[in-house]
Amino acid sequence: MQVTMRHLVEGWTSLQKLAQVEAGNGLTIKQAWVIGKVARAAEVEVKQLEELRAKLFQSYGETVGEEQQIKPEHVKSFTAQMEEMLEQVLHLPGEAIRISELAADLPLSAAHLARLDWLITEG
Repeated sequence: MQVTMRHLVEGWTSLQKLAQVEAGNGLTIKQAWVIGKVARAAEVEVKQLEELRAKLFQSYGETVGEEQQIKPEHVKSFTAQMEEMLEQVLHLPGEAIRISELAADLPLSAAHLARLDWLITEG
């Protein structure tokens, strides 16, 4: 399954919530297994992005009072590098799940489902 880093980051909280749903509580055992694999792989990617962002922030930042800020002369460069990272296409294990295959009582809001449109597709 392919997803951009941006979509993964935007859906990270929703993926974590979905990964907490137990098989038999809205997911089949296979769906729970696939979602677990995706969540574990996604966690590695999200953590790596957070580490890279922190390093980039550190190299372009400064302490102002008690806050860390990007130096004004580096905002454009910082933003461009972050945008480049967020557009990277990732390959995660598993295949998308069709929404028609999910139980009607899946304990996930419409907002969470919308943020997982790369994992849960129409059909």
